Amino acid sequence: MEAARLDLAGFRVQTRTMTARDDLRELPSPKSFIVTWILSVFLGGLGIDRMYLGKWGTAILKLVTVGGFGFWYLLDVIFTLIGISRDAEGRRVRGSSTAHVVAWIVAILVLAGGGTGAGVTQPWQSRQSADAGPPVDASALPAPEAGWERISSGSGHGAVTMSGTVADPGAELRLSWAVPDSGASLTVRVSDDSGILIERRLDSTAITAGESEPVETAGGDIVVDVSGAGAWALALDQR
Repeated sequence: MEAARLDLAGFRVQTRTMTARDDLRELPSPKSFIVTWILSVFLGGLGIDRMYLGKWGTAILKLVTVGGFGFWYLLDVIFTLIGISRDAEGRRVRGSSTAHVVAWIVAILVLAGGGTGAGVTQPWQSRQSADAGPPVDASALPAPEAGWERISSGSGHGAVTMSGTVADPGAELRLSWAVPDSGASLTVRVSDDSGILIERRLDSTAITAGESEPVETAGGDIVVDVSGAGAWALALDQR
């Protein structure tokens, strides 16, 4: 549409009439904010969020670059979260204030959980095993009490060294164990970066299942060394 020109007291003023495209951009997108945000967070690396918004060209580019090597993925998540993401027609994807609050809360919880070992059960990685034999069923382990979270568990036979569990700094750890009624003579040591936290003798002639006293950890990678012979099941709980 042509721009209009007016002369006011010798001054030439040019005003621009909004085009149909401008009018369209002012309208809210029919695309759902929640759907866009979920797709952006969980499938954004594959460009699915942009496909949903009708941006097929950049969606394919985002797919082949795996979310722009992570950078593009992060930007789209942020843009959607703060409410400035637009669909293929340029219309802003808007959600209710409640939807935005929920999205922010979930994002904060995900980031907080991702920065620590909390909420993530990581499998122990075995470096060696001295002998073979049937392990103890992990169901024989004492269940974690209220307020405690199981961050690793495993079962095996004989001597082994296990790592791969990350504990939160300042958290309390507790070792749970179960051994068979006969044939077990084991020593278990649990260490963090500061040294040995827990050392426990496990013998079939003593208690076959139980828990250690809580100990505070400096955090980081937790290493569990098992020496001796016999079957065992072990778990680490954190609070």
